[in-house]
Formats: sequence, structure tokens, C-alpha cells
Amino acid sequence: MRVAYVNVRAYTVAPDQEWASAFIVTDGVITHIGTDDEVRGQIDQDDQVVDLQGRMAMPGIHDAHTHLVSGLNNWEVSFPAAADENGILVALQAWQGPRPTDVHGNQWLVGGRYWPTALGPRGPHRDFLDEAYPHHPVMLHDRSGHNVLTNSRGLELAGIDASTPDTKNGQVIRDRDGRPTGELYEHARWPLFRVMGRHDDDVVEQAIRYAMALNHHYGVTSVQDASSTAQLLRVLGVLDASNSLKLQVAGHLVWREESFGMADLGELDRMIEHHSDYASEHVDTRFVKFWLDGSPIPPYWTHSCIHEDGTVDEDHLLIPQEEMKAAVARFDALELSVKIHCGGEGAIRRALDAIQHARSVNGPDGPRHELAHCCLVADQDFPRFAQLNVGAEMSPAVWHLPEHNVSDMYFFDVVVASGAEMTLGTDWSVSASPNLFPALQGTVEHGAHSIDLKTGLAALTINGAKAVGKHATRGSLEVGKSADFIVLDRNLLEVPVSEVGDTKVLRTYFEGELVYDAADPARLEPGRSERRAR
Repeated sequence: MRVAYVNVRAYTVAPDQEWASAFIVTDGVITHIGTDDEVRGQIDQDDQVVDLQGRMAMPGIHDAHTHLVSGLNNWEVSFPAAADENGILVALQAWQGPRPTDVHGNQWLVGGRYWPTALGPRGPHRDFLDEAYPHHPVMLHDRSGHNVLTNSRGLELAGIDASTPDTKNGQVIRDRDGRPTGELYEHARWPLFRVMGRHDDDVVEQAIRYAMALNHHYGVTSVQDASSTAQLLRVLGVLDASNSLKLQVAGHLVWREESFGMADLGELDRMIEHHSDYASEHVDTRFVKFWLDGSPIPPYWTHSCIHEDGTVDEDHLLIPQEEMKAAVARFDALELSVKIHCGGEGAIRRALDAIQHARSVNGPDGPRHELAHCCLVADQDFPRFAQLNVGAEMSPAVWHLPEHNVSDMYFFDVVVASGAEMTLGTDWSVSASPNLFPALQGTVEHGAHSIDLKTGLAALTINGAKAVGKHATRGSLEVGKSADFIVLDRNLLEVPVSEVGDTKVLRTYFEGELVYDAADPARLEPGRSERRAR
């Protein structure tokens, strides 16, 4: 099937042809692109012709850091950032949706994301959950995704009490009497995740379908899923086999992190060893995810910094450096790309050290690796990204939101000037949605560390394709590449920068197929919860 798209302002992101006014798609692949006159001369009588009425089109967006299981937000309890204890209880008590069930039949009430500062001067405490739910386990995620709050029943099932020691890489938060408050951070969460309930596959499938529709709504056609569990990959495989997965997914298998991986360490290692078993046409599993430190978010500040004397804060590193170096070298030799979570500049340095070790052991031509977040980087480490073929992934996409208070982080201009290839990620659901247009505007309005809009658009498209090794077939509008493109309600290069964040996607195409149409009310309204209709 051939479809000609004419009367369009297509921003191709291709260096030799930045703009085009028409293109032809044949069986999901771009086969001609150029001016209207050039392309009209190639149109056959049987071809379908679509007039895009002068709208701007561009390649589909690549979200370099997301969590597709965030689609479960519609199947778990949600409450606003400002919710206090009463607000959280109102949301919990109104919940009529599914509750994940554990192996003993306990039904867990799961929700998020609470902001610790909203829960009063003493901070998060299980007392209000215990009063409302003395017999049923409750588990709430905090704003960072690195800490949780559970009630006494949850602690009991996890085997956590006043005598439970802290782990080296996590903490059981305690009150003045030494009793657990119910808040657990980093590796201290692992016992809870070992026993908590799991959603059925059919719930996860509905959540992934919703996540996919929401991504299409915002023009996203390719993602890096930053914590791909066995269940997620299984469901993605089922969707792909039925021709229902209309999203290119780079699935990052979890190493050495039980809470994000939802499995014990042995099972996580087995998954990585057999990573190809989880791959399918649109799911690439040649990626591994590490968590090297915590998060630069109050009140616990679990990231690894660099001290004034230039030494790295080793206390907040979650992986011993020798183990880290050995693991990166091992995965590098297996041609697996590693994405390393780095909340602080100390973690950035140690991650780059480990990649440098891998390059020295295996040679310089191994797979491109990537550091996640890059919100805090020491000056002397910026040049090392390009030198070591390491991508700089900037997430979560909250740098433009005053309530997150990160205006002094994210040095976009320095990253680009250093020669590093930069990508942008939402880290949904740390960010409220997969919408990257407000964040794109934020990169251009980030004070002294801003970048120009075209550089930001490259970070959303071709750089993302390079990050996952798909730049030969995706990431720009060129002959021979997949017809993944979006049509917008405004020309981003002509409107004031202050209007970029309000951009609306009118249509999203994946491999030439229309997967989102703002004018078609029969399609899923991503802002509406499906659970209410079930």
C-alpha cells in the first residue's frame, strides 16, 4: 500500500534535507521525500493522497527514559502531590479497582505518589494507614520512586520490625522509640517487594495498552523502558505477537535491584543471560539497567555527591566499584548496552570510571552505554562522555517545573558543547505524563544552560534512535526509514518558544499506520481512566 502525504511542512531532522513538503510511504517505509512537485510526479493512480494542510510533521518522539508499567496508575490508587494524610485516605477509601494479590491471598492496596513534605512535620508515618487498614497491607510509592511507605500489616508480611537492621544500601526509617515508621528507602524495600502482591497479566496488558495510547497521544513512537520486568516483557511479547504493539521498545533488563526488577537477584541474572528469549519484532532486549545511587530529592538525599576535597561520596553508592567495573565489562563484552542510574555527580564519575575500565579491557568499539538523569555532573567529567562513547540521558523531565526546585541542575548546553549525544526522557511517572513538549520548551528556557530548539528536537528524535541502535531505520524522515511521524497543531520553528510547551499532536503514525487521531473521538481518550468503564 502506498500513501502520499502532500502539502506538509515536514521537519526531517536529516542533515542533507532539513525540510520537505511531501513524502510517500510504501508498506510502512518512506520511499520518496522532497518537494510537492517532486513527489507528485511519483504518485500513481492507485495511491492514496493525504493533504496535511500545511501542518508541521516531524519524526515520532523517542522517550529515552520511561516506565511503561506507569500505565498501572489507572489501576492503582493515585493522589496529588499536595495530598496530606487525609487526602491520601480519601483516595484509598474511594478505590474500587483491582488489588494485586500475593501468594497467601492477601490483597494489597497500592498507590502513590506521596511527597514527604506534604505529610506534616514528623514526616511519613504508618499510623494513619494502620488506623484505616489494620488487617490489609498498604504500600505507597513516594515522589522519587526510590522510597515507599507501608502499614504495619505490610511490615509484618515483609518480616520487618524494630530488630531489623538497616542494609548497607538502604534504611528502615524509625521513630524516636526505634520503631519502624513504615517508610523504607532503597534496598530496605526489597523484603517488602518480595512478598507484595502482583497484578494479573490481564491487568498489566490493559495498563500497557493504555500506556501505549497515552504515548501516541503525545507523539511518542519509541521508548526506552528503564526497568523491564519478566511480566512486562511477557505481556509486550503477547501484544507484539498479535500485531497490537505499535511502539518500538528498548527493554532494559534489571541487574542487581530487586524492587525495580520485581524478582530476586538470581532470577534477574537469569533473565539477562537469556535476554533474547524476551525479544520480539518491536521489543529489543539488548539493554541492562543499573542503579548506582539514590535520588537528589529531600528529605533523604540518597544520591552520591563529590565532596569539597574532590573525593566521591562512596557511602551512597549502591554497588561496590570493583563489582561495578566487572559487571560493566562483562555486559560490554556481550554487546549489551548498559544504562546506569546516576542521581549525583559522584555516581556519574564512578559510572564513567567503570565504562572506561570496560573500554580498556574489551577495546573501544563496544556498544554505546548511557548514564541516566545527568542532572548533576562535575565539570571535569563532561568531556568523558564523548571520549568513552557514552550517551547523556536527561531525565526526569521536570526541569521546567518550579515545584521540583531543580533550576540549578541539568546543564544542557555544557553536555552538548562537550560533544556528548544527549537524549531526553520523562521518567514517567516521576513526571506526570509522557508529554515531552513542555520539557522541550524548558531546555530552551533554562537560563544560562539553555540549548536551541533544533538541538532539543534532535535529542527527542535521531539521538534517541542512536541511543538504541535504530538510527539506520528510525529517528528521522528519510528514504528507507520507518514511517514513524507525527503531525502537530503548530510549526515549532515559527511560533514563539513560549508556545512550544502547549503543542498538541494531531496525528501519530507508527510504521505508516495511523495510531492516534485527535479528530477521531472513537479512539482512546488517554486522559480518561478505563477502569471506570470496566
